[in-house]
Amino acid sequence: MRFCFLAMLMASGWWMPITLAQVPSALSYQGYLTDSSGLPLQDSEVVQFSIYTSESGGTPVWSEFQSVFPSQGLFSTTFGNQANPFPAGMFVVVRTDQKSQN
Repeated sequence: MRFCFLAMLMASGWWMPITLAQVPSALSYQGYLTDSSGLPLQDSEVVQFSIYTSESGGTPVWSEFQSVFPSQGLFSTTFGNQANPFPAGMFVVVRTDQKSQN
């Protein structure tokens, strides 16, 4: 009886350890862009996404530039991919016009 139960668990996939989970190669991101007066941006903007090993300072271990197209300041994008994957356990920084936002 014990063998039958174990065989059923293995067949159902319950035996697979959680460590098989992988770091995603891409992240979805939504943001809100404004000008210096606080008005929402409508024109395309080049945005830099970076990942660091610490919360502040340091050199990015991963970086990617993208053009985003806000509508009343709101934009949505996905950064990272199989060709440019990013490491686990890092901090994401989004930068436009050399101003960083978290």
